[in-house]
Amino acid sequence: RWRALLLAVAWLNATLIPLIGVPVLLPAISEEFGTSISATAWVALAYSLAMAGAFMPASHVGDLLGHKRVALLGSYMEVAFMLVIVLAPNLAVLVALRFGQGIFHSLAVPNFNVFAIGGFPQEERGKASGLLGSGIGVGMLVVPLFVGLITDGLGWRWVFFIASAITLAITVWGSLMFQEAPS
Repeated sequence: RWRALLLAVAWLNATLIPLIGVPVLLPAISEEFGTSISATAWVALAYSLAMAGAFMPASHVGDLLGHKRVALLGSYMEVAFMLVIVLAPNLAVLVALRFGQGIFHSLAVPNFNVFAIGGFPQEERGKASGLLGSGIGVGMLVVPLFVGLITDGLGWRWVFFIASAITLAITVWGSLMFQEAPS
């Protein structure tokens, strides 16, 4: 159960890169595509709107099909979207891809959380939730700096490529190491 919690913290931190790191990327994306910052803001907004709309149904899908299965499906598909984002030829395609990425992120997040926390006995779930939240909090402090360094050194597309590689490695680890917890 502790390894499942560590997996969830690692996965959630990896996916913070394209989540909270995107505002750091907006000037570079705007410059590359020759668009205004306000138009480029849709790169962040599309992801957030898709996530907000899909989060509750995604959680229910996990209840029906199994949290591990749905979390892994969402994660693998999010990795695929991030890899395609690296090749986005214009802002419209990038925004559409970010919308799709947000939907698949919604499949993964609540189901990784349930998978991680659900393995703990009822009396330890508060501690597990606190550790999960603390791990994410640390990531929120580090990710913008990480994203800024990658963007300045390599370019914004590399942020998505690196995030996809890290997320893929963690997802493969989770799919090989952990079994669905009994309901």
